[in-house]
Amino acid sequence: MNNKEIEERVDEILLKQTRGEKLTDQEETILAFTYYAARNQRTVIRVDRQYRDLPDAE
Repeated sequence: MNNKEIEERVDEILLKQTRGEKLTDQEETILAFTYYAARNQRTVIRVDRQYRDLPDAE
């Protein structure tokens, strides 16, 4: 599965869950792993040089 297929599958599972339908063990596992993967994605924040040396506002 590529990222788009995974995203579509997760959307289907979340829709099923929203409708109150019972999820299979496999669907529960997919949601658990996608949550784990999303939580552990690397976030990079870049700060422009002009803002690095500003005095702290206290």
